Amino acid sequence: MRVTWRRTSILAFALVGCAALFLLATVFRLYQPANTFPYLTKEHLETVQLSHARAGGDLPQVLFIGNSALVRHDVPSLVVQAAERSGRSISASIAAANGVRLVQVARIPGLKQLLSDVEWDAVVLQEFSRTALSPMDAWVSRRTIRNLAALADGAEIIVMPHWPSAANHPVYEGELGWLEATPASPEDWLARNRRLFGVLSEDMGAALVPTEDAIKSVSQNGSSFYADDLHHANADGAKAVADVIWFTLAPLLDQR
Repeated sequence: MRVTWRRTSILAFALVGCAALFLLATVFRLYQPANTFPYLTKEHLETVQLSHARAGGDLPQVLFIGNSALVRHDVPSLVVQAAERSGRSISASIAAANGVRLVQVARIPGLKQLLSDVEWDAVVLQEFSRTALSPMDAWVSRRTIRNLAALADGAEIIVMPHWPSAANHPVYEGELGWLEATPASPEDWLARNRRLFGVLSEDMGAALVPTEDAIKSVSQNGSSFYADDLHHANADGAKAVADVIWFTLAPLLDQR
């Protein structure tokens, strides 16, 4: 009886230790200082805020916050071009850096000030690609997106999940390690994104960018969506993403 109790105690301590280690590793990953290159530097954020303070006219003001999914091929500029092709004009600004999560971006003082001091018509919040693969990351992301939306009081909020990596990407072979679940396929990854960001955007009354539609549109034309790294979008893919963003954004601006 005493031996059984001792084994049970050892097992309980081991489980608690593993849980604590998992929590610490997750917190360290999520809360390490954010990369600020190229569009989250203090100088860039101050320039964006100053330009809006001086700006006049009636153009809708849209802010894009995220990471390399926006930085590569300058997706905000592509959205401006998509608007122009439909006979509309908008002003787009970017606050993004390579490899960052929204929880890291949210701790940058200049970003908070930019959100609260400028009267944005719409704010696009683009989250890190693997967020839906970790329950802890997903929980932190929900809180962060709500907090950023609150800072941009009065703006239309658009939640933009990252698209899944290509089917032949090594991520599906278990390269992520023990902190994140290995998706079985791009469809499985997409389903996880929908459960997280679809439910969240609906609860918030926010719009959701269906980034998977961009992949479909490029594939239907017989082209490849992905860059050579099988994760980011190539030029055609980025243009398709911008079109999908504009398709989501346009009706929201019409309501204002």
